[in-house]
Amino acid sequence: LVNKWTTPTGQVLESVTTRTHPPFTFAFIPSDADMQRMRQQLILEPMLTLAWHEAIWRCCQRRGGGLVVDVGGNFGWYTLYSLALGCRVVVFEPIPAYQEVLMLGVSLNPGFRERVELHGNVVYDTPGNYTLRVPIPGGRHRKKLGMTGMAGAHGVLKSDYNAKAYSH
Repeated sequence: LVNKWTTPTGQVLESVTTRTHPPFTFAFIPSDADMQRMRQQLILEPMLTLAWHEAIWRCCQRRGGGLVVDVGGNFGWYTLYSLALGCRVVVFEPIPAYQEVLMLGVSLNPGFRERVELHGNVVYDTPGNYTLRVPIPGGRHRKKLGMTGMAGAHGVLKSDYNAKAYSH
């Protein structure tokens, strides 16, 4: 069952209940190329998700839950899965559109909001202001959404100039 949502900023999102153990409700931007496969399989990055489970589930089951730090949370797959496993999560996601998706996912899962802390910062070893190239899906390059580039005081740190993008 796929549910559709329109956010306060006008984004059209979808949500599904995952096939993970334990399951959770995941919200996403449906035009992202990765999300088409996820919508059918109800799991994102199956091998990485299994590795993530094996790495953290014991810590999450401790009294009070473990702490996960998710740098570059995107739509929140690993944040939400960590919360489903019982952990507390501090997530860094600087893109407002992705923050909105992530927080919809948090709000669709009872008990998650109290255990997550979202920061809109870039995480990098040098303080400063950074410009991110945020991909726009569609066109010749059916893009997986995420950061396509980051530029700071010392130049370009990452780039994918073939992707349609906007700067943030």
